[in-house]
Amino acid sequence: MARLTDEEFRVWCQRNNIEPQTAAYIQRIREASPERKVHSRASNVSGRYPSMKMGCSIQFESQHVELWGIYTMERDEDVLEMYDQPTRIQLHYQARSGRKTSPWHTPDFLVLRCASAGFEEWKPAASLDKLAVSQPHRYQRQASGGWKSPPGEIAASEVGLSYRVRSSAEYHPLYIQNLKFLQDFWTHPFHIEAQQEAQVRESLEAYPGVSVFSLLDAHPGLPVDVVWAMLVKQRLSGWDDVSLPSFLSGQRRNLHDAR
Repeated sequence: MARLTDEEFRVWCQRNNIEPQTAAYIQRIREASPERKVHSRASNVSGRYPSMKMGCSIQFESQHVELWGIYTMERDEDVLEMYDQPTRIQLHYQARSGRKTSPWHTPDFLVLRCASAGFEEWKPAASLDKLAVSQPHRYQRQASGGWKSPPGEIAASEVGLSYRVRSSAEYHPLYIQNLKFLQDFWTHPFHIEAQQEAQVRESLEAYPGVSVFSLLDAHPGLPVDVVWAMLVKQRLSGWDDVSLPSFLSGQRRNLHDAR
């Protein structure tokens, strides 16, 4: 999956009733370089992720927060495009002291999805709890358990976009590890022998939901990489009712242990 062509972007805007001003605003971000370069600090490690979806490197400011977001968006079919450090927006809210404050803020990503577009700000779960106390008018916990930023939502709505606060608590570390483990099967072609695929399919038809370890015990000569490649290509009929994210989240150990 590659980023949208200009014609595909035009069709996407038309299908989602995107106002001309918002379309032009998004197009400027699509054509521009990131607003700023990220830097490592004592509390975080920054870097770049080579995105096949975008055909370029995506910046991340934390390998345990923004990078997690990139991993999940790279594999999320609902995500069409993602732009790091897309632009600056000005927030207006009341500080804890009571005075009004209007800082400039650069969201972590602009994300284009099949039916929406908006800014996303990714934060460590622990820091959000602290920010809710130190900046109560900027970061607020929702009844559903998620987070929101009212000033971010207002600023984004002024240009026709949404604004989401994302927490590292949304994903289990093991899910991210398994996504990282499988990325080679997304980026590099893996040839699956017809006989090997047939062995896997026959086992799943006979024993739906069989574990990978039991499958390998039953077929000692079967390379486990065949299972991972079939999983990535969604060619495992016995697991058709389980999405890849759900399957990965449900593993009780790192997939690497099965190699």
